[in-house]
Amino acid sequence: LTCLGKVVGGGLPVGVYGGKAAYMQHVSPLGKVYQAGTLSGNPLATAAGIATLDLLTQDAFDRAAAAADAVTEGLRQVIAETKTTAVVEQVGTMLTLFFAAEAPKNFDEVAACDHARFGRFHRLMLEEGVYLPPSGYEACFLSAEHGPDEVNAIVDAARKALPASAG
Repeated sequence: LTCLGKVVGGGLPVGVYGGKAAYMQHVSPLGKVYQAGTLSGNPLATAAGIATLDLLTQDAFDRAAAAADAVTEGLRQVIAETKTTAVVEQVGTMLTLFFAAEAPKNFDEVAACDHARFGRFHRLMLEEGVYLPPSGYEACFLSAEHGPDEVNAIVDAARKALPASAG
């Protein structure tokens, strides 16, 4: 089964699930499994999801990818300039910074990263006007609305916050 959340509702609360016909045939109205919920068939979330799809052009995806690439490259440059023990990993428009010598490859390696330093870095970035996810287990998501000004603000804030987060 595939389960999706608010992303399909344009950010509004909604849930969607689906799967192979062999499984879905058991769900009402074809099968005996009844599923209902407060937000099932929510027309506002459905309309928001459709509107979001209408806005997501190839150009929007390209702009979001370019922003993520630029932030990743900028953070990597700042890490090198400041000789900080950290790595930035990116997949598509998602990226995250780990305070570790090498990119973690599994949960245990993420758990071994310096989360206390991440907490200090997060606070310092907030002081510079950049809100990052508050946990080293989470990723940043860039969008088509992140342009050169936002990219520069993130990288400039990191240039101050990375060395100051050393403790």
